[in-house]
Amino acid sequence: MRVTATFLAVLFEGLREIVALTTGCGEVSMARGAARGKKGNFVIRFLRETRSELRRVVWPSRREALNMTAIVLGVTILMAAGLGIVDWLFTELFALLVR
Repeated sequence: MRVTATFLAVLFEGLREIVALTTGCGEVSMARGAARGKKGNFVIRFLRETRSELRRVVWPSRREALNMTAIVLGVTILMAAGLGIVDWLFTELFALLVR
């Protein structure tokens, strides 16, 4: 169990450094310090960081959200109809083969 926990700790530390490297050179030292320096309840820290990230999100306007929803519903209906037709064709084909 100790080997697994150590392995996971090393793996997650490596992932933090990869994420820090991909976000920009200036943030690498800050990310490493933040990952090692923060102590305390990880749930509280997670919730605070989540709230902080959600504040940075650029949310779509109501019109954009409705347009994207309509597109998703339209594509879903078209795909369902297409798959239904293909299913019906295969059913008929196999019915002819079985006779």
